[in-house]
Amino acid sequence: GEYKGIRTLQSLSLDTFMDFAVNPHFIFQVYGIYGKNTFKNLFYADDAISEYLSDATNYRLAPEAVVALNLWMFSVYKLWDSVHDCKNQEDNIRNKIDENPLFENDGLGVYAIDEAMAYWIGSEQDYDTSGYSLYNMAQEMHRSFMTSASSEILSPVNNKLKFLYESSRNEFSSTVACAPGSGTWQKLYHLTNKMVSVMMIPLMQKLIESIVAVDLERMKLYAFAIVPQTAACSPSTHEYLFDKLYNNITDYNAIRDRDEVISKLQSTYDCLGFTCADVGSIGTQHPVCADRPTNVTLAGYEPTFSQYQHARLDLDILQIKVLTRMNSWDLARQLYSLGKNSIIDSENLEYRSLYTLATSSSRSMIKPFYEWYLLFFDDSNYADNVIMGTLDGEGKYALMTDRQQAEIIVKTLSYQVMYMAALSDFQAALNTCRTTGNNLSAERQVSMMESWERGVAMLIGSIEGHDKGGAENSDGVLLYNLANERCEQFGTCEVYPNGKRKAKLVAEYIRLFREGLGYSEMGHCDELQEVFEEIAHLTLVPVLQSVLRYAKLNEKRGADSMSAQMAEGEIYTASVIPFVNHYNTDAANIIADNMVMQPNIKPVRDGAQAVGHVVNEIIGHFTHACSEYFVGPDREKDLIDSIGVNCSLAKSVSSVRSDATHGSGAKVVWMSTLAMILIGLVV
Repeated sequence: GEYKGIRTLQSLSLDTFMDFAVNPHFIFQVYGIYGKNTFKNLFYADDAISEYLSDATNYRLAPEAVVALNLWMFSVYKLWDSVHDCKNQEDNIRNKIDENPLFENDGLGVYAIDEAMAYWIGSEQDYDTSGYSLYNMAQEMHRSFMTSASSEILSPVNNKLKFLYESSRNEFSSTVACAPGSGTWQKLYHLTNKMVSVMMIPLMQKLIESIVAVDLERMKLYAFAIVPQTAACSPSTHEYLFDKLYNNITDYNAIRDRDEVISKLQSTYDCLGFTCADVGSIGTQHPVCADRPTNVTLAGYEPTFSQYQHARLDLDILQIKVLTRMNSWDLARQLYSLGKNSIIDSENLEYRSLYTLATSSSRSMIKPFYEWYLLFFDDSNYADNVIMGTLDGEGKYALMTDRQQAEIIVKTLSYQVMYMAALSDFQAALNTCRTTGNNLSAERQVSMMESWERGVAMLIGSIEGHDKGGAENSDGVLLYNLANERCEQFGTCEVYPNGKRKAKLVAEYIRLFREGLGYSEMGHCDELQEVFEEIAHLTLVPVLQSVLRYAKLNEKRGADSMSAQMAEGEIYTASVIPFVNHYNTDAANIIADNMVMQPNIKPVRDGAQAVGHVVNEIIGHFTHACSEYFVGPDREKDLIDSIGVNCSLAKSVSSVRSDATHGSGAKVVWMSTLAMILIGLVV
């Protein structure tokens, strides 16, 4: 609504409690500054500016800090406030118009977005570079970075922002704007994300300008303004940049560090929502910037077709992880439902969402694997119901801690939603092959190959980067990354030429991905099905490893424990238990009895060895190379040997996929309280 009273620059920082409810970029900023101490200080901008004002040496930076920290984030807040106002109206939360005349159709949300632009431009600004606010910063950086022809006065940043502002304004001009069911707020959501990306560009330019000038104090200021946002892109890159440019700025050495620092910054452009051309270049004193190629390599897998936008769904998961860690449940729900990073058609505001994957009807064609999950959970939208139940704090999830809830949501997305989405694409390739027969046209060949590579993208993700073996283990959020996380504990790593230790499994994944692509290209359906089934099983090996790890971690906890690790153990169990249940109902019962959280019942009450024993019984269904991919000689013996997992004890089976020991008995068992507890239907 309309603000009444005297505004102060300080109030723009101190009123941050409003940001917390509606502004995801404020959440990313605070998380990026304080990490695990996420609630340490919400008034980071005021503290920084107060420090500058009291510094006899650097007090002149205070006005710049006000613009880069206070004005920038408050402008972003007002944009998100506009979305929030419209959403509340669509949800029938806002008071009736006759009870609150301020929010008539021409005022609802529009006032907030107009206010954002007023803060951006300021009152002293002419068309070019006469003002003191963010508009003027963009104009100055336009001159320094040569982002368009020198004859063009208006900077591309201000020009794009003007266009997006007018697009948002047009959404409000409809006679049904923000009416229930109009869909206005969803469009504003995507427009606002695009506007904020544009608004980041001058901050990035100011940081690079200060790096080139070796102006350490300004480097620290502008790193503080923009680098925290990269925590929602790549945790390891963020950690490197924030340590180098802020925490340890006095140790910065331009000759040693400059090129790597700028290259790391450039690697975040794509995630932050802008390009090398958007930022431009300042002289020749920094590395040449290159945008990602269309068919970017994924952790050593070189796709034939571009699937990068599908791979970028892992960024949605990473950002939901940040939001849930910060207890921003509504913002996490919006990102889950609407998507953000996986673009279908940017101009028409079309994005893929994790919700769409979790509820897709195409999952039903995944035979037999989806059928196993359906039989087990008796719920076609089992993953979505867990996610939404946790976000809403319903049923069993209402009794969980915030951190337990966060783990439930993120790991369900990573190891259930994305897993089944990948299988859906592999199945689509196989179905096309089966219906082609001997008539393998070029069109069908392309269709199969594209479907196959979509599945690959869903298992690797974009955060892993292009190097073989993937990124730092702290970065990725999908099954490919989980294999790398577990290899040190289970002794299944190998050393790469760059010195990094990565799971032997991921090299096998890449081999199978390439093999499946080849069979898709040739139309060899039987071979393609064999590869598909092997991938479906082998990608669950690190999930089984995780079940064992958390059995050991949780076996000494009491019935009243609220550890987040108990939630992790449960979700790893839920992600693989339909397979276990298919092969051995008794084994599934024992694992679930010990790993599913139940009120007033001690976790892992039969001991981790009981879980390890039954895993020995079923691991042969998932891999025939147990000592290579499941438990190797370099394992953490205190962890693994005490559980009783031993490849020499693993039961051998005739094939990775077996149809033994499943049937009606499994269904009877799992229509039980334990099954309903797993999907949150029973407290």
